[in-house]
Amino acid sequence: MSLRALSHLGRRLHSTSYIMCPVIWPPLEGGEARRRFGDQTRWGVRGGGGGGGGGGAEAGEATRSWRGSDLLVPAGVPRPLLSPSASDQSRGSGDERDRVQKKTFTKWANKHLMKVRKHINDLYEDLRDGHNLISLLEVLSGIKLPREKGRMRFHRLQNVQIALDFLKQRQVKLVNIRNDDITDGNPKLTLGLIWTIILHFQISDIYISGESGDMSAKEKLLLWTQKVTAGYTGIKCTNFSSCWSDGKMFNALIHRYR
Repeated sequence: MSLRALSHLGRRLHSTSYIMCPVIWPPLEGGEARRRFGDQTRWGVRGGGGGGGGGGAEAGEATRSWRGSDLLVPAGVPRPLLSPSASDQSRGSGDERDRVQKKTFTKWANKHLMKVRKHINDLYEDLRDGHNLISLLEVLSGIKLPREKGRMRFHRLQNVQIALDFLKQRQVKLVNIRNDDITDGNPKLTLGLIWTIILHFQISDIYISGESGDMSAKEKLLLWTQKVTAGYTGIKCTNFSSCWSDGKMFNALIHRYR
């Protein structure tokens, strides 16, 4: 491509409002683009305004967009002009869900930790040394647990392991949660651990009419949800995923206890 064509493309990118799919750079020949990305390959720059002059055809062929998630962008292209992909949108909703869970679990933990005059500000950071985690389990169980008093990583790992071992002794199932996950502040696994503790200490002890003796805490919670929403037309709870996606289950629970 000539220098003139590149210069022309640069002016168009900065003077035009675009709705763009991911951009291939440098450009591929037509046959190669179709071979790699199929018949969905679309050619040229889309948008209005700016440009004109010679070299337009070459500049048009310099940008080729396709429906995909790969992204190779030249240095001069501002990222905000690129439309967000479906994976970016999904990641955003997942981040929001984690943020809400973190806030909710932090409040729940502080509700119990205040009984021993402790408080956490950041769920991921303030559980890393294991001390607050042990204190939380002590409050919930009424059992005094040992702990390491040092500040080195070894002591942190040991304190978290004491908490995990205590939960295992109480037949709490921990799936792929290790002491280093909590010590390193892994967000997903920290949320998973606190949710597991909530299920065991806050839900498993609740008696629900019609439950069987071998039901797990999650099964009890599901049974409770089914009972309190039984009178609502068009609502049936069989899981904690798809049955809640349209918001009707939440509305029914709020209406039931308003």
